[in-house]
Amino acid sequence: MQNIKNGKFVMPAFQRQYVWSMEQIEKLWDSILLDYPIATFLFWHVDDDNVTWDTYFCNFLSEVTFDSRKQADSVNYELSNIDVKITDTAVLDGQQRLTSLFLSLLGNAYIRQKFARRNNNGGYKITD
Repeated sequence: MQNIKNGKFVMPAFQRQYVWSMEQIEKLWDSILLDYPIATFLFWHVDDDNVTWDTYFCNFLSEVTFDSRKQADSVNYELSNIDVKITDTAVLDGQQRLTSLFLSLLGNAYIRQKFARRNNNGGYKITD
């Protein structure tokens, strides 16, 4: 989680948007707390030899809003270049799980009221 927070871990631009629901996050935490396997992660070591000026990445979300059905409903990742002196790892598989853990532990999550407009940031805060 610290590697995500410090910008060492990013995601390649081709990763899908964050789509997990609150129920999926709860099941992930249940699996971890019950010591069940949560699958593997696949990482790509990035450096000057395999990243060019036009290779784009995304940072992990630090804030998410869930709709009234508790589905992720936030604007997602912005594309950016990376500095390989700081960022050395791209997540190829495990993005939904890592994002969920990061949001749970270090991010902010909100639930938007049922009839609130989508572009209305926030709602009821559920993490701190």
